[in-house]
Amino acid sequence: MDEAFFEMHLPDYDFHLFTESGTGQDSVRYHAGPTLPRLAQPTPPGPHLFFVDADRGRGSVLYHRYDGHYGLITPTP
Repeated sequence: MDEAFFEMHLPDYDFHLFTESGTGQDSVRYHAGPTLPRLAQPTPPGPHLFFVDADRGRGSVLYHRYDGHYGLITPTP
């Protein structure tokens, strides 16, 4: 991760895509503020996925229900 942080700053990029050596996962190192680097990695399929609905601009949760189907929770307008 330190190498990704260094490489991200060479060309003055806001992010850097790389494969993390410890887990072998594709990862993204990015800035969440002027001095706050962050790391994002995909996780194994889990029981829920939080995302922003592009049409509404609001957060939603897609989740795996106990009956094997999927459910979607959206905020009220």
